[in-house]
Amino acid sequence: MCDDLPTLMRQARKHVMSESYQEAIKAYHNILKHEGMQDSMDVHLRLAWCYEKLEIWDNACDMYEFSTQLYQAQGELISAQELADKIQMIHALMAKKEPNDSTEGMSFQSLLATLKDMGKSFVISEGDVLCEAGDPSQVLWLLESGKLGVQLPEYLEDGEDELSATDGLSVLVGELGFFTRQRRSAKVWAKEVCQIYQISFEMIDSCDDLAFQQAMQALLKHYWMYPILSKHAIFERINDVDRRALCDLFVPIEVAAGECLIHHGEDHDGAYLLQQGCLFFMYESETGKEDVSSMVPGDIVHLGGLLHAYHANYEVRTATAVRLLHISRQHMERFLKTRPWMVDVLLRYSRRPAWRQILRPDDAYLWMTNREIKHRAVSP
Repeated sequence: MCDDLPTLMRQARKHVMSESYQEAIKAYHNILKHEGMQDSMDVHLRLAWCYEKLEIWDNACDMYEFSTQLYQAQGELISAQELADKIQMIHALMAKKEPNDSTEGMSFQSLLATLKDMGKSFVISEGDVLCEAGDPSQVLWLLESGKLGVQLPEYLEDGEDELSATDGLSVLVGELGFFTRQRRSAKVWAKEVCQIYQISFEMIDSCDDLAFQQAMQALLKHYWMYPILSKHAIFERINDVDRRALCDLFVPIEVAAGECLIHHGEDHDGAYLLQQGCLFFMYESETGKEDVSSMVPGDIVHLGGLLHAYHANYEVRTATAVRLLHISRQHMERFLKTRPWMVDVLLRYSRRPAWRQILRPDDAYLWMTNREIKHRAVSP
């Protein structure tokens, strides 16, 4: 081989980042020629993704089918089924048929219609401000037509972003406030006449329709959990399919204010992704003093708890009532079985000084996610 494996991997990543997918495909095929790489799940999934970007559907399906067989052989039936569904959707697209985009009995399109029925429609004119950074979060918006400007105060030098809706496409606005219940992170204003639906958090929370709440949980995974994990140093190394499967292993729990979540020295099962509220992280500093750090939505704590016999050298308490997404040691063990490299990463992480064991996301995740919901189901 003219290039060693690490060089080819760096080249492939560089080509993907620059959207040179043809070159990336060549690099990944050269990687597959290396000894021990022929059955690499990760490389085949990355190849499939590049083929999708170029709309070379047959080759994409070939890569996904190969990966499906690998998942089945490893007993990863959820991931295998997810890929099988994806292949079916691609075939439906090729046949110009509308695929099934349902989630627990309610598709995102049905959810969209339900949210509109719950809310009220209004129009704002060019220059009108929808919200200011720092405003309380109490409503979710759906942009139906028009264009909104978005500006994060911390990133004034980067200019403004835009959110646009067209026929057949709605755009979520203010969903971060809904998922985390934090104050608004950006100023949002109309750059032209906009039609918007407004739905109160209270109305969404009080809806007791099981299919609706399951679809809202799927929305949380798609528009918040997945982008968050993509911006964490450990989980961003996992391929897209596996990262979405990982989201399904988290279970929501709610804890009242003032509770001790993890005791110092405890062998506590599992790790937590903080969705709502604030946690206090208390530990002994290198100078022997007791220090306290705060944790906010998007932070992950107690990754060592995914390993056996890990005893926390810190204490975690709830500063407010919190909503946490918990992943258990048992669920993670099955995930790690075919990903042994992650065990080494978790071990290294758990041996850090206590104050470095809070995993915080790259804050760019706020505006890296796609907020669009199509009115009709289409292949992603």
